[in-house]
Amino acid sequence: MTMFKITPFMILAGWFFLTLMTVLPARANDTAEIHTEDEAFKAVFENPGDLILNFRLVIIQLRNQNIKGAVATLERILTLSKNNSQAQSLLAGAQYMLGNLSEARRMAETLLLNPGATETQKTEASALLALIDTAEDTYDISGVFTFGGGVVDNPEGGSVGNRSITGFEYTKRANAHSFLTSSIALNITGKLVAQLPESLSLGVTASRRDMDGYSLGDITSFGVSGRYLKTFTDHQLAFLGSYTNTSIDDRTYLDTFSLQVSDSYILSSEWAFGASARISQNSFHNSFDPGLARKPSEKNGSVLSVSGQAVRSFSDYQISLSVDASDADRRRSYHAKSSRGISANIRRELFGGAASAGLRHEQAEYKGANPSFQNLQREDKTTTATASFAIGLKSALPFLDQPPRVHFSIRYGKTTSNIDEFSKYAGEAALLLVQPI
Repeated sequence: MTMFKITPFMILAGWFFLTLMTVLPARANDTAEIHTEDEAFKAVFENPGDLILNFRLVIIQLRNQNIKGAVATLERILTLSKNNSQAQSLLAGAQYMLGNLSEARRMAETLLLNPGATETQKTEASALLALIDTAEDTYDISGVFTFGGGVVDNPEGGSVGNRSITGFEYTKRANAHSFLTSSIALNITGKLVAQLPESLSLGVTASRRDMDGYSLGDITSFGVSGRYLKTFTDHQLAFLGSYTNTSIDDRTYLDTFSLQVSDSYILSSEWAFGASARISQNSFHNSFDPGLARKPSEKNGSVLSVSGQAVRSFSDYQISLSVDASDADRRRSYHAKSSRGISANIRRELFGGAASAGLRHEQAEYKGANPSFQNLQREDKTTTATASFAIGLKSALPFLDQPPRVHFSIRYGKTTSNIDEFSKYAGEAALLLVQPI
């Protein structure tokens, strides 16, 4: 999982904090000993008409993400103080977080008409109404277009000093080739009527990489996907199905069908967690070898993969750690393999853009002895370092609403194997123009 987005939950959490700081005046010392929700509830039970104690309970309930409890407390406050603008403001936001859009709209509109509301509260209410309008849109069309190029080092798998996988002791100098790449992705999302936000999306993607080397294949891919997403108070659950066709030199090389389920939790403005499981069916085509054109590929089979990620956000940077594992079942056992990997990444706002750096280590173990490699059971280890920097441009293209961004990335890694002491060094640098649609 990459960096998670700033969500309405985070925006409203900050809004809640600022609003609550205005409703707890000099009596802070009176509530200093109240730390838990049970303690706050007991204090309110003993003094139900005390607004300060009620707001103290709201603070703790929101901190504990007990949004339903906070709604009940805020509604009680409004029975005690009918036109309390702070309670109206918090209740509008809490109803939005629960997905009760009609109640959130009603309370935000009530706040706008409240003569005691501050200008800041009215501005926040107007912003919340804009979020509600967006959330109530039935359909949304979005997409992205990418164009750019770069240089790939060692695309054929040889490196200076390598021993080849054929068993002969010779070296093969690595070559660098330039490439151009372009892609487009379009998504149509329909929002479903429910108490909690949920949506159904259909997407289409297409991409192409043109290599300058005459002996290197140009890679084209086309895919369609469908996603069901449901947002709860503290997490999002998604189901994704997709089909991707990959071609080399305009000849079909691979068809992939996959199903995936993922869940992401935003525990606070600092911590987020995610997990996913995916199963895919790969069908390789032997169109590059006339003698095998009508036979099923030995690499055909299914792949089961699972992954997990933890993200920790600080004031000006973010750290993430990911672990993953996969098991590939193929027609020939020596093509089947199990792999596991671990990745660490740091992201930081820098020079008006976002810079990131990461390190990944992966180990793969093949399940059967390969007769091509002296009947050895192959094991590979790959370590890869990556770095990227993205910065937005000041103005959008004339016919598009959102500004584009420039994205620079570099990757370099080494693979070692127990097969004839084979090793491979590979790198790539790319500069891309990314334009939201």
